[in-house]
Amino acid sequence: MQTIHSYHANHSLMKIKIIDLLKMPVLNWIHNRPPDMNRSNEIAEYIIIKQPVLDWLFYIISPTFNKYEILDGIHRFTALHIIHKKIEDNTVLDGFNKDAFYNMDVLLSVRINPSLGECVDIFQNINKSVPIAELYVRVMTDMDKRRILEDVYIKWSLAYPSHFTHCNRPQLPNTNRDKFIDLLDYIYDKLNITPSNKNCLEEKLFEINKEIREHLPPKISQKVIDKCNISGCFLFLLRNESLQDFVV
Repeated sequence: MQTIHSYHANHSLMKIKIIDLLKMPVLNWIHNRPPDMNRSNEIAEYIIIKQPVLDWLFYIISPTFNKYEILDGIHRFTALHIIHKKIEDNTVLDGFNKDAFYNMDVLLSVRINPSLGECVDIFQNINKSVPIAELYVRVMTDMDKRRILEDVYIKWSLAYPSHFTHCNRPQLPNTNRDKFIDLLDYIYDKLNITPSNKNCLEEKLFEINKEIREHLPPKISQKVIDKCNISGCFLFLLRNESLQDFVV
């Protein structure tokens, strides 16, 4: 890892080869959202097929010696590990130049032992133009809540994959991760969910889903209705604002 520029004693811009970055003990920042593996796999597939120059910058903190956490870039970092695993398993496409991949340089903006407030400010400044779920912008103190919401998201995204998209503005009857997390966050608070009654969160989702199925919103095309009939998911025929009206 080579220092390109020092902003001050605890903040430097570094250059590192991908092969060395993959060896570093890097974790996701605890208050960051977990990586979406579908998105990381898409990035990995693009790199393998197109073999572009990766002029990437990762924002990283080092809270203690030889420990690193990613504030921004977790999907790209995960994609690098996906490619590395494919190379090790010999499942990468023929013609992929693994030496060029491993020896490519990427940039790291590294802050040493920053305060939690500094980390939150950095995270918000980086993501202010991107619709990040409110849950992840806040400093999370209730880790039980975070785990419960993540578990429900995973269950629903696996049960109804055709209704989850990476688009910032999903079309009905779809949603995306952040919008669904925001909905779960609202229901969680409204119903006073705790680890002891966490099943009530999904029960409410199924209840709303049933209500919408039995009373379809007006002006919904037959094509959209057919999609919902096939999947069994009618929840996202309405936007979050309308779905919140069902939570009483």
